[in-house]
Amino acid sequence: MDLDEAADELYAVPPEDFATRRDTLVTEARSAGDRTLARQIGKLKKPVLAAALVNAVTRSEPPEVAELTELGTRMRSAQRELRGADLRELSGQRQQLLARLVRLAGAAASRSVTEAVLAQVRATFDAAIADEAAEAAVLSGRLTAALSYSGFGEVDVTDAVAVPRTKHRHLSVVREPASDPWSEQQDEHTEAHRGSAARTEAQAVEERRAEAQRAEQRRAALREAVDEVAAAHAARTSADQTANDARAVLKEARERAATIADRAHELEELLHQARVAADEASTAERAAQRQSDEAERTAEDAAEVQRAAEEALSALARRD
Repeated sequence: MDLDEAADELYAVPPEDFATRRDTLVTEARSAGDRTLARQIGKLKKPVLAAALVNAVTRSEPPEVAELTELGTRMRSAQRELRGADLRELSGQRQQLLARLVRLAGAAASRSVTEAVLAQVRATFDAAIADEAAEAAVLSGRLTAALSYSGFGEVDVTDAVAVPRTKHRHLSVVREPASDPWSEQQDEHTEAHRGSAARTEAQAVEERRAEAQRAEQRRAALREAVDEVAAAHAARTSADQTANDARAVLKEARERAATIADRAHELEELLHQARVAADEASTAERAAQRQSDEAERTAEDAAEVQRAAEEALSALARRD
């Protein structure tokens, strides 16, 4: 076992098993007498959850990863050549691919993950589409940290990969010019070579000028894209503010409606109480009227008795 094999095995396990498996590999390396390898394995960093999910998808979903690399190549080419129509079409494909990759990452998790972690997963895959260095980091399957792309420059992959995969280096071989015994012919062609070199230098200058112009065009396109994003962000912010204002008005209207409903209920209760009081008053009034009628009849009866008594007294007086 070497460091490359150990890293391949270690970054394939779930993050919760990382530390245990790393300790096991360190022990195995020490038992094999390779203390240097043991120290190297012991220094391998445990990946954050988002990086571990990206590693899992990279290892388990070759078709999606192949689509990611192809899409990244096409988008970077379209951006360099300022092919706006192609960029708009590819941007739609990018959004669909990122959504699938995020779903796959969520399914690969051994436990539920937060929206913040899934956002980091999306940002990492998005960086891989935008930048070749980030793509290589993702394809290594050994990420320890999530990546992000700001829209300018290169993605910072410093310390984001535990152990880069071994690659074949392409060396430029410098060959000594073969000795020419025919020095006279070299002298005859010296001026021709100088003229050719001058033309080559002029072409190089022209190419550099053209590349500078293309770079300026790319910067202008990027500035325009940034302005569009800023405008979209401002529109989004305005829409969010309008929505917040509408929600505040709706909340106030609901509160006022609730207050009015409560007041209406109170008024209904007062009206009911008034009706009960009115009914009681009407009943009391009728009872009082009956009592008044009875009192009046009693008074009339008393007056009649009084007249009868007075008449009886008068009759007795006459007899006497």
